[in-house]
Amino acid sequence: MPYIKVGGDVEIKLQANGKHISGKIIRFTRELTTATRTMLAEVDVPNADLALSTGMTAEVTIVLQKQIGVLTVPAGAVSQGNGQPYVLIVDAANKVQKVPVELGIQGPDQVEITKGVAEQQFVIVSGQSNYQAGQIVQPKISTISMPKQGGDQ
Repeated sequence: MPYIKVGGDVEIKLQANGKHISGKIIRFTRELTTATRTMLAEVDVPNADLALSTGMTAEVTIVLQKQIGVLTVPAGAVSQGNGQPYVLIVDAANKVQKVPVELGIQGPDQVEITKGVAEQQFVIVSGQSNYQAGQIVQPKISTISMPKQGGDQ
């Protein structure tokens, strides 16, 4: 709740057509209902093309924090061991290495890595239970399109 502010960004995905619209918080109650963890907020949404109509439903994401130009990996690439998050990387010798990492902002699809992995390192993004540290692998590079959640992260 402390991150919600007037002028804050809101990303809206219309269920009817999948269209994405950006809006701004123009007011909110500052009254949190603890039983449901909800608060009323009013969002100003442009509707010049009349794409919005009564009765439509949408998925709304309030952008609480925004980081630009940070290192992120798919959320499924991060594992937990002994309370310490880690990722599996493939080093220059094609060996799997378990690397402890520090996490920043975490979204539903991606996680910011603040320490432990550098740009251009190869990270295993799925099937981590199939690999052991020290195992030699033949990596296959693939491109993953990361959805934007409330802007660039």
